[in-house]
Amino acid sequence: ILQNRRRNDKNKIVYQYNDNGNLVTSKEKNGVPLSDVWEIPYLNPKAKERVGYPTQKPILLLEKIILLSTNINDIIIDPFMGSGTTLVAAKLLNRKHIGIDINKSAVELAEKRLKNPIKTDSKLLKIGKEAYDNKTDFQKNILNQIDCNIVQRNRAIDGILKQKYKNKHVLIKIQEKDKSINETIKSVSNAMKNKNSELAIIIRTNSINDLIYQNVEKNIFIIDSYNISINNYIKNLIE
Repeated sequence: ILQNRRRNDKNKIVYQYNDNGNLVTSKEKNGVPLSDVWEIPYLNPKAKERVGYPTQKPILLLEKIILLSTNINDIIIDPFMGSGTTLVAAKLLNRKHIGIDINKSAVELAEKRLKNPIKTDSKLLKIGKEAYDNKTDFQKNILNQIDCNIVQRNRAIDGILKQKYKNKHVLIKIQEKDKSINETIKSVSNAMKNKNSELAIIIRTNSINDLIYQNVEKNIFIIDSYNISINNYIKNLIE
């Protein structure tokens, strides 16, 4: 989510760092959301199906296209076959296949894949994306009011603001009900160091031991949730 990736001298995908040893963060992605899509997970960098070809597509994607448009024993032709994913998908689905490419290395790679077709099973599709959703409705309601990307399965942060600060990601953390604000500040501070972030936002949701904010860094911005704001307002009126 936060970090760019590149290929090393062994053609393996690794996280990217600059000359100073700092991570290189990804750029904001713009685009128009699609109304109807196939949910096909990207290939994990360590997936056995990966062969290191820069434009490689998941076999699952080509299988869907082939199943929709052909029958068993039909001939599939890919005139720009690259690493041969279309041909591998055709073979797995009992279709005849012809591949063409001007790149000799691509032809050799496709031949190698056809001799030993490997398809990676998606754990995400098997168990469902809901299994990776660990945010409560309360947290989602807060995050949905912010222009951010929700981060799942991460105890340190709950979201990443789409707008960057100093060309770096802005982290968002919602205070957990059993954590004091000072504990939350400490956790977020560590996350900022790990993610090389220059700014973080904490959304305070309770008042456990928070009479005094200790060690609040200037680049950690604390705001109150609606519940806290309303409760404090009513409390001030009563007093």
